Amino acid sequence: MEETPKYPMPDIHFNGTDPVALTEGYINIHRAISELELVINKSSFHSRDYYTLDYKKGENDDETWYNAFTSAKKERDKHLINLSEFKKYTEDHIMHIKHYDF
Repeated sequence: MEETPKYPMPDIHFNGTDPVALTEGYINIHRAISELELVINKSSFHSRDYYTLDYKKGENDDETWYNAFTSAKKERDKHLINLSEFKKYTEDHIMHIKHYDF
């Protein structure tokens, strides 16, 4: 059973936006998010680019050398989750609009 979105969905009616144009807009957004996710996943993201930040703060023992990278990864993951949620939002809209008979 599909989960009902917790946000309003557009109502397709004669005085509203053309449903084909509305659908195409959400498909274009969805496609752009998918492409962005590919670019992000192909980009370099490695602890070697962050460990010196801990050394500069004086946190250079074996237990704390990875703190800057861990923080950076958490921040990056937060944005990836937001992208994924926005992608799901567009999918919900596409499926909702497709249920109309136009």
